[in-house]
Amino acid sequence: MAEQRTGLPARADVFRLADAGRRFAGDLAQADLGRLAGLLAGKEGTLAYRLDFHRDAEGRAVARLRLDGQLDLVCQRCMGAMPWTLAVETELAFFTHEVEIGEAETHYEPVILEEESVSLKDLIEEEILLALPQVAMHAADACEASKLIEALAEDETPREDDRPFAALAALKRKDTQNSD
Repeated sequence: MAEQRTGLPARADVFRLADAGRRFAGDLAQADLGRLAGLLAGKEGTLAYRLDFHRDAEGRAVARLRLDGQLDLVCQRCMGAMPWTLAVETELAFFTHEVEIGEAETHYEPVILEEESVSLKDLIEEEILLALPQVAMHAADACEASKLIEALAEDETPREDDRPFAALAALKRKDTQNSD
């Protein structure tokens, strides 16, 4: 049986979704992910999501989130597009107060809610941001900037007559001679 694709509501009460055992699945356009905009080389494409809400054995509201897709991140070395595969699978547990978390964080990623309803798109976007590499960079052999840096470094091998502190030493000698 094919999975039913359902759109995300703008805002939803995650506790009610968990009580009802709701499932959402679909595609998010990268162009709609505003907080990612500065990290992406392009806004084409979509990311597939699946969000399954349920109550766990202790009665917690939980959501299993799965994200898959391809992002074109900006390489921080060459500033070019760097394809990066997104594959996230995590379980989120929802709480209204930090004191409720207890040992749940050993099994789940805790989410403390400030309001009854939450934007599911923002929740998904937050998980995408958490999954990204700290610094996006091509592998050194695949990056044009790395190749250029290596070529420049080879051209700048130290020469025998290259002595950056020679002028300072000469000034020091001159100062010593003048004080005698």
